[in-house]
Amino acid sequence: MNLADAFSDEIDELRKAHPGRRIEFSTAGLMEGFWDAAALQRVLGNLVENSLKYGQPDHPVWVLVKGEDEAISFAVRNTGPAIEPQAMALLFEPLKRGPRPSENSEGSTGLGLYIAKRIAEAHGGDITGASSDGEVVFTVKIPWDASRGSGDTACS
Repeated sequence: MNLADAFSDEIDELRKAHPGRRIEFSTAGLMEGFWDAAALQRVLGNLVENSLKYGQPDHPVWVLVKGEDEAISFAVRNTGPAIEPQAMALLFEPLKRGPRPSENSEGSTGLGLYIAKRIAEAHGGDITGASSDGEVVFTVKIPWDASRGSGDTACS
């Protein structure tokens, strides 16, 4: 599959669902590989939805997909309040949410990042989060050889 094509379709849907928000999308490097397109679209969708929910509404969400030597990676970045390191680690646990006002978590199950991590792991990869004052970035890295993963995408 071509990950850029699959992600472009997902970004188009997200833009339609959030017409008042900007989502910037760019790619670099090789995009062809063997992955579960629908599962990775779900990961991207979860990350972008979180960025739209918790990021500053007057700033865009940036998505960068890079085909590197050992793996393909994609990062979703937004401008917004920093997340403390202790809280960041908990965000990948089921039913956990960041310390944000309750109006931002309305409709949230606290499962999005947990599911995203499980899908990345099923592809032999991982997801990490980083936060500094004014910026939050979640990065997914998946090896080219998807058969290294467990193959279990039942959580998707």
